[in-house]
Amino acid sequence: MIPTFLLSSESSSSDDELYALFYKEKESDVEDEDFLEDTSPQYSDTQFIEQFRISRQVVKYITEKFSASKYFNYQRGPFGKLDADAYILIFLWFAGHETASYREVSSHFNISVGTLRKVIEKVIYFLSNLSVDVIKWPTPEEQLYIKDQLATYGFHDVVGIIAGSHIRIDKPSEDPDSYLNKENHYTMQFQIVCDHRGKICDLSTGYPGSVDNNTAFRASSLPAKLTDKCGDNYILALDDGFPIEDLEQVPQHLPPNYNSESPEDKRDGITRRQDITNTLPFN
Repeated sequence: MIPTFLLSSESSSSDDELYALFYKEKESDVEDEDFLEDTSPQYSDTQFIEQFRISRQVVKYITEKFSASKYFNYQRGPFGKLDADAYILIFLWFAGHETASYREVSSHFNISVGTLRKVIEKVIYFLSNLSVDVIKWPTPEEQLYIKDQLATYGFHDVVGIIAGSHIRIDKPSEDPDSYLNKENHYTMQFQIVCDHRGKICDLSTGYPGSVDNNTAFRASSLPAKLTDKCGDNYILALDDGFPIEDLEQVPQHLPPNYNSESPEDKRDGITRRQDITNTLPFN
């Protein structure tokens, strides 16, 4: 089903005209140069990743998928058309520059605020639906390869790495205190399992920032499926707070030699995370 906001018959052309007449202000660093046509193609591969957070190859893959999707092709008006590549690059810039306002991003790409909203909404819905085809648990054959790759870095019989983190959000209107994390920011938690390349294999999110890793982990669908998913292999816990004991199906999948925080080796959760991330190939 196409989202309600895409069913609107209103054209964004009126937004474009009003914005051009009353609100358009070029950023000083952009001047009259077209960022997408003139500037970004000149980026080196490293500069491109710094600005858009992913490689050109991944952008090309996403763009090809998006250009064939209903989200790009439905109700495209005759005015101010953007190609699929522009949609993806604008969205990635917006997502990767969290302090930039709608007005700043729209000015940077010479589009209206209304058009920017459409870009963000369409790409978010597209990526959300694409995720089921991308975020998948590795097959037994893939697990063997992941295990071999991680073994070269000293992590034996490991087929995944689990970690939790936080997404900054605006203050919620309901029960805001439950979203305050330890750093006093309003956040929502997410938990991922990735492979040796950093590719996400499992994802769960939705718990408020005040909840610890242990609680979020137990509430996710992962614990009940670990035995089936991992067999005799392990998942390496990157963060402290994940249950290493007292959970029926988990201890055998969280190897104590990697996950220990014993006084003897003086490793706390922060030290362990640093040790592991400094060793992993996708650091």
